[in-house]
Amino acid sequence: ADATARSFERPKNRLILSTHDFSTTPADLRGVFDALLATPAEVVKVACAAADASDALRMLIELERCAAVRATIALSMGEAGLASRVMAKKFGALLTFATVDGCGASAPGQPSI
Repeated sequence: ADATARSFERPKNRLILSTHDFSTTPADLRGVFDALLATPAEVVKVACAAADASDALRMLIELERCAAVRATIALSMGEAGLASRVMAKKFGALLTFATVDGCGASAPGQPSI
């Protein structure tokens, strides 16, 4: 295959390791991220329910720290977590999630495009 064809090849066996907490943002959020970073996963993902804006801020702080060493997806769910989804890229996130208008959200607080 020529160089152009190779540029469109997808990497094989890339692992995204994730954890979700639909009830709360753990007090030891740093420990949750560190446990994922201790694995060989290429991408780590943390999604937690936010009780308030301080939970979303803690998520963004950990996202920025972890994104400096590994591809990271991190977000706070629920209305209080909206800022973490909208600002994710600014803090180094690999990506964030949104839904198409008129389609159901896959998690609480997921914005539409």
